[in-house]
Amino acid sequence: MSSPITPLDQPWTGVLGGIAVDARYDAATQTIHTTVRNALGQTQCYVQVEPHLKSGPQTVGELGPGQVGDLQPGQQATSSLAVASEPELAGVAFDGYVIHVEVFDCGGPGPVPHTGGEGGGGEGAGGEGHGPGGEGGSEGSGQGGAAGSEEGSGANLALDETFDAVRGGARLILSYDAAGNAFTGTVQNTTSGVLPQVRIEVHLSNGVELGPTTPVDLQPGQVLAVQLPATAAPFTGWIAHAEVGSGGEAGGEHGGGSQGGEGGGEHGAGGERRGGG
Repeated sequence: MSSPITPLDQPWTGVLGGIAVDARYDAATQTIHTTVRNALGQTQCYVQVEPHLKSGPQTVGELGPGQVGDLQPGQQATSSLAVASEPELAGVAFDGYVIHVEVFDCGGPGPVPHTGGEGGGGEGAGGEGHGPGGEGGSEGSGQGGAAGSEEGSGANLALDETFDAVRGGARLILSYDAAGNAFTGTVQNTTSGVLPQVRIEVHLSNGVELGPTTPVDLQPGQVLAVQLPATAAPFTGWIAHAEVGSGGEAGGEHGGGSQGGEGGGEHGAGGERRGGG
């Protein structure tokens, strides 16, 4: 789950899936300092922070993730991540940031090591730079979980291909409209329960992340139209994914996948409990 896009000269304070967050950008050192506190009554495991650097609405780079470990109820920790820690971001212009918080299943293996940043295969082999598990964890299967990992699969669709997959109970069908330079399609609730905080992201081969769309609660069987304008910068491939969540990415961004969603901000107010289930 992630915060809204915040200008560099402003701090951001909020709660992402049970994790209270206080973040700020230090222009002098080009460092994002984030203090996280467990606001829930149970232990939050494998907590990590990953700031996304934004140029307008587009993600131009990612820092970390900064692993702060397990947090007992009320416990807090601080993560400080400098732009200089990611050599590929040298010279990259950005004017805002988003704080992306992840919490994993305490019974699972925890996060997959960061294996790459934004790149041609949908932001690295792991999706958002979290390794082969995609967005930081093994694939789960629970409703409301980021089950599966389309963006982390390493698969890159051609511009004339259609994406059609179910993740966390949400079936996403998406294709690229070259004439309109946008991705269009539908997302459907395939379950018998409400899917909270459903939102869609598209990752382009040029490293740009589109979305997420505004989080929406989908009723059983409900179909929602999806449209995400693409970047003006050229790209040759893409990958998409639906995210579902109600408990915050402390639960999404992913034992049964995402318990929360990335709702509200870049990834919504839900959040992902991606785990090892």
